[in-house]
Amino acid sequence: MSYRKGEDTPAKKRRRLTFRVVIEEREEPFLAADREELEAECRRITNGAEFFYNMERNGGRYEHVVRFAAEHQAAALADWLRRQRFAQRPIPRFRPTSEELAAFEQSALAWGFRTGAVRRVIQAFRHERGSLTRQWSAAHRMLAHYQMPEGPDVAAVFISWAQKHHWHWFHGRREPADNPFRPADWYPPADAYPHSED
Repeated sequence: MSYRKGEDTPAKKRRRLTFRVVIEEREEPFLAADREELEAECRRITNGAEFFYNMERNGGRYEHVVRFAAEHQAAALADWLRRQRFAQRPIPRFRPTSEELAAFEQSALAWGFRTGAVRRVIQAFRHERGSLTRQWSAAHRMLAHYQMPEGPDVAAVFISWAQKHHWHWFHGRREPADNPFRPADWYPPADAYPHSED
């Protein structure tokens, strides 16, 4: 990032605002509401004067640092952070938890068996000759014909299920349906695919 000559850069702010407060034991980001609350408290402490909040590298880790022009302002913020236990605020989640992903996969598979989408998506993936990208594109094109549930990639759920439980489909082999060494629930029920292929 380049700055114009005379522009107030972060380096100039660090040199000008010498009193710093480090939010201890916290390297993860804060929620937007928590950050706004911190900046509002800094504006209250400084009475609208200048302060500078950013992340600074210290050795092998990053720290949340707030810089002030006066020592009493830094002391006031440090006391507020301690009383509010600000470093223990919850960490923002950027993706679903493993439990939520497992629940979504289960509901997506149930929807796919009920509508027949699982079979058609896997067939489109398997029958496409060429690169893996073309196979995934064929699977997604087939899935676009359905009103799929909201969430992560439904085609990936179907194909990973098939590769895990029916890997032989992807190697040109098909197990007989009356295999006595497979459990009874290994194959979907006969009414799982209400749509015909014609």
